[in-house]
Amino acid sequence: MTAASAVTRLDLLRCLGMVVALILHAEGGHSTSSFDSSNSGCRCLTGQSCFPSADELSYFNNSLVGGRLILPRPTAWPCYQPHFNADSCTAVENNFTDGFFRASNAGSMQSWNFEDDGEKRCPLETAKDSHAQCDQGRVPVYGVQAESVSDIQETIRFAANHNLRLFVKSTGHDYLGRSAAPGSFLLWMHKYRHINVSMSFVPTGCSSSYPPKPVITVGGGPQWAEVYTRVSVDTNDKYVLVGGMCPTVGGAGGFVMSGGHSPMGPTFGLAVDHVLQFQLVTADGKVHTINECQDPDLFWAMKGGGPGTFGVMTSVTYQLQPSPTFFTGMKIFAAPALNGTLLTPQQIKDIFRAFARQVHIFDENRVGGYIEINPLIGLDARMLILASEADAKQIAAGFAAGFAELVQQGVLKISTQFNSFDTFFAWKASDPSPAVEIQGGRFEIGTRLIPLSALDHPEKLGEALAQAAAGVDDFILYMVAGRGVRERDDGGEKVSTTPAWRRAVFNAEVINAWSFNTSDQGIAEKVAGIQAGLDILRKAYPDSGTYFAEANLEPDFQQALWGKNNYERLLKIKARVDPDDLFMCKQCVGSEKWDASGNCRQRHSY
Repeated sequence: MTAASAVTRLDLLRCLGMVVALILHAEGGHSTSSFDSSNSGCRCLTGQSCFPSADELSYFNNSLVGGRLILPRPTAWPCYQPHFNADSCTAVENNFTDGFFRASNAGSMQSWNFEDDGEKRCPLETAKDSHAQCDQGRVPVYGVQAESVSDIQETIRFAANHNLRLFVKSTGHDYLGRSAAPGSFLLWMHKYRHINVSMSFVPTGCSSSYPPKPVITVGGGPQWAEVYTRVSVDTNDKYVLVGGMCPTVGGAGGFVMSGGHSPMGPTFGLAVDHVLQFQLVTADGKVHTINECQDPDLFWAMKGGGPGTFGVMTSVTYQLQPSPTFFTGMKIFAAPALNGTLLTPQQIKDIFRAFARQVHIFDENRVGGYIEINPLIGLDARMLILASEADAKQIAAGFAAGFAELVQQGVLKISTQFNSFDTFFAWKASDPSPAVEIQGGRFEIGTRLIPLSALDHPEKLGEALAQAAAGVDDFILYMVAGRGVRERDDGGEKVSTTPAWRRAVFNAEVINAWSFNTSDQGIAEKVAGIQAGLDILRKAYPDSGTYFAEANLEPDFQQALWGKNNYERLLKIKARVDPDDLFMCKQCVGSEKWDASGNCRQRHSY
């Protein structure tokens, strides 16, 4: 039995009755709810009388989805009795922080806390305790391992016909837990693996005069590591793709429907700026191919309107870009002068002030990458510049000069490293930024896009960043916006992301983490710390916004995630393609009509 068998295929069980017994055990011997939601305006959850019967599930499994109905399990499931499996448990113990491992299990979320539902959870840390119990938590009880468009269509129809709470998941990276909820039904896209490279693509339905373009088409399952490899091999490194930095994130799905940022963003823009076509299945089970020539409104909505909203993306087609001549890795470390010492709050504030004065150098020269600042490491900048090593050294010297006073005071020591690469893929493989691959922990994040106008007042910017960082565990500055993103500003006509991207110089991220035994109050304090940091940045830059895929809960999410004008248009498109809100998630388009649980419509009308 392998670790992957934690996702149990129903066709391996002798009967659905056994499945029901397993579910009741996983939920601690009780159903999700005895309340029948069929006529209440609520979704139907596992264990309710409205939920499909064993016979209905069996027919769906055997006749409609080819035996691909599954029982998703929490990550640590094989480490608990009575279903303990030594080999599978060892695999979990050795790999629970590995994003690829977690993506391969339908029930695993990349942030472990989003598998938990309060005290209903399955922590690895207590698995060997004879009195401990593995609860299903937020992990969907049933799901479908989709391997074809037909599987996706049938799952959507089944969920719609039975009023189920449907979630779509590929790799589980959503940092607000939008891939899971108690009693829900999962459409797992990770096994729907399809990649195709073409040098002469014309979007479906477009005129023959449309100039053919080099593209890669990615299905709902492949991750960026695989996608980048295909571009590299199939084009002999003559082209690059504007995609994500984290190798375990899916190349389609939530990444691109959120906008998609990249370390090459300061040169090439956002991932959605390079999308030529989507294929998706809508709530009525129909397949649509959309682009600027076919349903341009829905095409616009999918380019930034968020995942889990308009339908299930089965593929996305990205235009490839000619590979630049230079790829130079540039690392700048401003570390505590005394090894093993923590910087004081004032010293950290001085680092942020110096950064704020110097960051214009990175922006002007289209430098991308990731900068981590905290008392333990000082400043750790791991950057990419599409220029020669000589140019990179000059840029780094200019940036580092802003920290000279802190060096003279004996607070910091500066070091730099430079490496030239033949391709983007070689630079990425050099592991330039461990800060972007945070998986398998219990944590939340939040972000705020910082506008270019902030550089006009560097002292205010440095103070705001320092204050926001003071109450959190870590702080990362994502140099993924800049000139390349701003230059593609078209007034929101082509993409539906927040207009704040088109004014941004970088994205600021706050992070708080906790352990499995942190109290509910302790967790609440950690989340409050994130919100306090974000409030400082919201107050400093009220006309900006945040990146959907890395946002925390926003008090005015419609404005923060999309802007009011975009949001009104997105609502109309949502009503057209999904009038019954089959696809609904936390702070997604139209979610204000649903209660905090996402299970029931608000009682007041809209």
